[in-house]
Amino acid sequence: MIKRIIGDIPDWAKRENPLLRYELSRREDKSGSAVGRVAMWVIILSALVLGGYLYVTNGLQRSLQMPYTLDVWRMLVFPLVAIQLILRVAGLSLGVGAVTDERQRQTWDNLRATERGAEIGLRTRWVSVFYRLRGLVFTILVSRFVLIGAILYELTSMQGGYLDLLTARAMPSVSMEVGVILLAAFMTAFIIMPITATGVDIAIGLFISTNIRNRALSALAQVLVVVFRVVTTVGFFWITWQLMNGDSAIEGLPALYTLGAGAVLADWGLLLSQLSNAGEIWAQIPYAVYLGLGMLIFAVVQVAIASGLLSLAVRSAEIRE
Repeated sequence: MIKRIIGDIPDWAKRENPLLRYELSRREDKSGSAVGRVAMWVIILSALVLGGYLYVTNGLQRSLQMPYTLDVWRMLVFPLVAIQLILRVAGLSLGVGAVTDERQRQTWDNLRATERGAEIGLRTRWVSVFYRLRGLVFTILVSRFVLIGAILYELTSMQGGYLDLLTARAMPSVSMEVGVILLAAFMTAFIIMPITATGVDIAIGLFISTNIRNRALSALAQVLVVVFRVVTTVGFFWITWQLMNGDSAIEGLPALYTLGAGAVLADWGLLLSQLSNAGEIWAQIPYAVYLGLGMLIFAVVQVAIASGLLSLAVRSAEIRE
């Protein structure tokens, strides 16, 4: 199915690749440890969802209210932001240790000596990080598909005229046909941005790994990037949350820029994934209806950024030794 969607996968990204098989098998946990990690993840995920449920029900003071879409969104938004932040930090950290691990195993020089060895090795490590983080990625994608389902359910309101009403109130107003295209762009970006953004973070880690040989400096660079990620994610999420709840004095284009920065750098569109809330934003902030299209464009840019960083990391690995 994947091949039908994106075509042939590069050889270095296939599980048949001996280097990728070795990379994955070397990092597989023993069965007992794997069971323990799964159990721990289930406990953490359950605690996050329970926290979201308590938030929605005001500490069990009320029940979920029909049609449930708004309550489901409120239940998932905070746990998802936490899981996404963990994914970004983990992707970066696993990428940073790439070359150091190879040097410690005394395999790096042999790898570089083979034709395209450094390139295949780094690209294989990039893919292997996705395999290692597949549990986090799967959780995020399933939750986002649930929210997409909630959006589609909301579209059935008012005999299917709900989207027409929202786009007519937007600043500037757009036709329903254009609204459908913009909403489709948002939903596409909403699904792929966790992948593209994580790919950039892994590539940043690999770039640091190949350009900074000193372990102390490499660790410092990693800490600085992690701090930047945490601060921007939490900061933009909080500012956007305040803006959507009417607790912020930001208006006009500054509000649009804040929403856009939050959508592409922090929550990957989570706060815009509730259609009623999004409609209010479209009616209050000029050009906010186009944010989904901007997210999709930025996702494509992230693919180019990840590819460019990988190419720079490969070049550095080939000439800096």
